[in-house]
Amino acid sequence: MEFLAALYDADPADTALSCGTHGPEEITVTDPSDGRVLNRFAVVWETGPVADPRPGKEVRAVRVTVRVTPLGPERERSLKPWLNKEVHVTGIFAPKEVR
Repeated sequence: MEFLAALYDADPADTALSCGTHGPEEITVTDPSDGRVLNRFAVVWETGPVADPRPGKEVRAVRVTVRVTPLGPERERSLKPWLNKEVHVTGIFAPKEVR
């Protein structure tokens, strides 16, 4: 989510933030002492517009929902009960106000 927020700050028109589903991107967590793989995750994000309840108004923002899924050793979805929990996080990115 932080990476996508920084990407939005740098370039709100980046194709990674266009409306639709993006990914999956594989993230690997390794042990810094020996390089051994500790965990793998598939990251998918979906972007869309932010609705404005006021008629005729458009919000200059994008809604981003990130889904993180644990992967097993062969990069398949983990089936172990304690390791198969998906995490969904939603945020809204908008231009920073200049004062």
